[in-house]
Amino acid sequence: MKTLPLSFGTVIVCLLLCTVSFNLSAQDPYLQKSHWKIRKMASDITRQYQPRLVMGARQAIPFRQKAAELLIHCA
Repeated sequence: MKTLPLSFGTVIVCLLLCTVSFNLSAQDPYLQKSHWKIRKMASDITRQYQPRLVMGARQAIPFRQKAAELLIHCA
Protein backbone atom coordinates (compact mmCIF):
# COMPACT_ATOMS: atom_id res chain seq x y z
CA MET A 1 0.00 0.00 0.00
CA LYS A 2 1.37 3.36 -0.99
CA THR A 3 0.95 6.35 1.32
CA LEU A 4 0.40 9.79 -0.10
CA PRO A 5 2.63 12.58 1.18
CA LEU A 6 0.81 15.43 2.89
CA SER A 7 0.90 18.66 0.97
CA PHE A 8 1.68 21.98 2.61
CA GLY A 9 -1.90 23.17 1.99
CA THR A 10 -3.39 20.13 3.70
CA VAL A 11 -1.26 20.69 6.78
CA ILE A 12 -2.24 24.38 6.93
CA VAL A 13 -5.94 23.58 6.60
CA CYS A 14 -5.71 20.98 9.37
CA LEU A 15 -3.91 23.42 11.66
CA LEU A 16 -6.49 26.12 11.00
CA LEU A 17 -9.37 23.76 11.72
CA CYS A 18 -7.76 22.68 14.99
CA THR A 19 -7.19 26.29 16.01
CA VAL A 20 -10.77 27.31 15.22
CA SER A 21 -12.21 24.35 17.10
CA PHE A 22 -10.13 25.14 20.20
CA ASN A 23 -11.21 28.79 20.11
CA LEU A 24 -14.86 27.87 19.79
CA SER A 25 -14.71 25.59 22.81
CA ALA A 26 -13.00 28.28 24.91
CA GLN A 27 -16.21 30.28 25.31
CA ASP A 28 -18.17 29.67 28.48
CA PRO A 29 -21.88 29.88 27.61
CA TYR A 30 -22.86 29.99 31.28
CA LEU A 31 -21.07 33.33 31.73
CA GLN A 32 -22.64 34.79 28.60
CA LYS A 33 -26.21 34.74 29.96
CA SER A 34 -27.01 37.08 32.81
CA HIS A 35 -30.11 37.65 34.86
CA TRP A 36 -31.74 41.10 34.85
CA LYS A 37 -30.66 41.68 38.47
CA ILE A 38 -27.03 40.98 37.57
CA ARG A 39 -27.26 43.23 34.52
CA LYS A 40 -28.62 46.03 36.75
CA MET A 41 -25.82 45.52 39.26
CA ALA A 42 -23.27 45.59 36.44
CA SER A 43 -24.82 48.81 35.11
CA ASP A 44 -24.64 50.37 38.58
CA ILE A 45 -20.98 49.36 38.93
CA THR A 46 -20.22 50.77 35.49
CA ARG A 47 -22.02 54.01 36.31
CA GLN A 48 -19.92 54.39 39.47
CA TYR A 49 -16.59 53.61 37.83
CA GLN A 50 -17.10 55.40 34.51
CA PRO A 51 -16.17 58.90 35.75
CA ARG A 52 -13.27 57.59 37.82
CA LEU A 53 -11.77 55.64 34.94
CA VAL A 54 -12.69 58.29 32.36
CA MET A 55 -14.42 55.74 30.15
CA GLY A 56 -16.30 56.69 27.05
CA ALA A 57 -19.44 54.92 25.89
CA ARG A 58 -17.42 52.54 23.69
CA GLN A 59 -15.38 51.43 26.71
CA ALA A 60 -18.29 51.32 29.15
CA ILE A 61 -20.23 48.64 27.25
CA PRO A 62 -17.48 45.97 27.37
CA PHE A 63 -16.73 46.97 30.97
CA ARG A 64 -20.40 46.40 31.90
CA GLN A 65 -20.41 43.02 30.13
CA LYS A 66 -17.25 41.87 31.94
CA ALA A 67 -18.65 43.11 35.25
CA ALA A 68 -21.79 41.03 34.64
CA GLU A 69 -19.68 37.97 33.80
CA LEU A 70 -17.66 38.46 36.97
CA LEU A 71 -20.81 38.80 39.07
CA ILE A 72 -22.19 35.58 37.56
CA HIS A 73 -18.90 33.81 38.22
CA CYS A 74 -18.74 34.99 41.83
CA ALA A 75 -22.38 34.25 42.62
